[in-house]
Amino acid sequence: MLIDVTQDNLYISLCSRNLRVDKTSYIEVVDEAVADGHNFISLCAPAGLGVSTFADMIGAFYDQRTDPAVFWGSDIVNKQDIFKKRGSFTVLTFDFTDVNATTSYNTFITDLSTQTAQAIKSMYPEVKKLPRYDWVALLRGLYAESGKKLVLIFKNFDRVQRFVTRSSEFLNAWRRLWVSLIEADRRDGFIYLSLAGTHIPGIADMLVHPEHPEAGPLFYNLSSEKQTGSSRMFGWCGITYEEMTTVLKASLSELDSDELYDWCGHYDGGLVKPSTLFTSIEAKDLFITSVVSNAVWFIRDSLNSGNGAYLLCGDIGIARLLNGEVVNTREISRFDPRNNTRYTGEIYSYTRRFLQILYAEGLVSLVTRDDSRLDVAELVNTEIVMAVSDEVNAHDDYLRELCGLVSRREQIQLALENVDASVLADVLCGYLKLQKKYLSGSSRVTVWQAVYDFISDFDNYEVIPFGNVFVIRETGGSESYTVIAVAVNADENELLDVTLNLRINSASFRNLIHGYTGRINAMIYNFSLANGSEPAVSVKTTMLA
Repeated sequence: MLIDVTQDNLYISLCSRNLRVDKTSYIEVVDEAVADGHNFISLCAPAGLGVSTFADMIGAFYDQRTDPAVFWGSDIVNKQDIFKKRGSFTVLTFDFTDVNATTSYNTFITDLSTQTAQAIKSMYPEVKKLPRYDWVALLRGLYAESGKKLVLIFKNFDRVQRFVTRSSEFLNAWRRLWVSLIEADRRDGFIYLSLAGTHIPGIADMLVHPEHPEAGPLFYNLSSEKQTGSSRMFGWCGITYEEMTTVLKASLSELDSDELYDWCGHYDGGLVKPSTLFTSIEAKDLFITSVVSNAVWFIRDSLNSGNGAYLLCGDIGIARLLNGEVVNTREISRFDPRNNTRYTGEIYSYTRRFLQILYAEGLVSLVTRDDSRLDVAELVNTEIVMAVSDEVNAHDDYLRELCGLVSRREQIQLALENVDASVLADVLCGYLKLQKKYLSGSSRVTVWQAVYDFISDFDNYEVIPFGNVFVIRETGGSESYTVIAVAVNADENELLDVTLNLRINSASFRNLIHGYTGRINAMIYNFSLANGSEPAVSVKTTMLA
């Protein structure tokens, strides 16, 4: 779903398929950088997650033409001295999305000057004469005509950077253009902010003075890892009440404005409760906020609406994060039991994007191991996740009890090593009862996925789903296997017979264990699930034939 709604060049845009967040508070971050003397700023959002939308928001906030109702109250910016700057500047927005390898530099500069002149004439038709092909002079002239400093927004700035690097002549010409603009601004002070949005980290740092490159980049990189708290400036989108009204109408939804309520205290009419929209637009859409307490609210609402299966490995995955565990994203793609469904690729991509947001929030940190398999990436929780856990324990019974169950994963591993099936049985029954108690059966997490979620990512073990069986292979040196068979409302004798003879009857299983002929312990779980009765499980421990 890609929806782009514009109205009089105001910030009314919905352009992220799965990740949307209110980001108005980050206007303060940009404005404080300007106050520190950084008028030329670059901002990066890898993978295209929202930098253009945020640039639109910045432009709309400062633009004198913006309807004040779009930014209706001072609570969008906590600092009054910054809020007073709302609507105080002349804003020009440039989008370089059409720049490509066939664009000549002369054509590019000509178009840039021509379009700037057209914009000035549209805003100030009384202007009689404008300089031709002198971009800096045009901008200075706009300042003289409007009497207000300029805010220049550049979207898809990296398209130009990639284009000009093909030729040192083009690159130096592009650098000289910016040097002349910066020097003119130092003399005349006509630019309040020039914001360049990119999707390639560090690409704006290539803009240096052609004669004095040692002086460093011309743009202050607000997304640089060197900047304190810069990770907050990655990849988020904002969303307004007007957007939601438009989306709901376009989707022929029966919802109305009375069912939309203020989520974060921003905008007239506010943002939208996730579960309300899930049922109306797309079951896998996601909203999240930058405030820790609201992040907990989001998790709670998402799970209560039955959509937890689409986050990490489901609600169990969230609990593992909240408990401070490492989550290996590679497992989700390779061994997820949903591999036989059409959702796997989407879930994997969605999970990675969701974890990027958690990283940006400071809730997790990304660590790549030194490994020959470059796709191995882990997510290591930081101390901030403990603040989320405290919030969960204080306000949400379901997540608190779930985190308690997940905390028993070490007991599960130790029990499996000792061929004791009782601990996993107890935890799984507790999980099913928890779902019934709090979610009324609305969760999409299956018994098989719950088993996988509880036993995956153990140290020195690899978990491989095989039909209704999970093969646990030791990776610490000596070759050994353990089998966990899972069924729901199955015939006890038939389940036992099929599991016992798995190695004899299945060539695929023999290939999976590489022809291993040694002892394989088996733990067999048969869950009894029926409407109106408590979940129960029978357990048998045996060895494969």
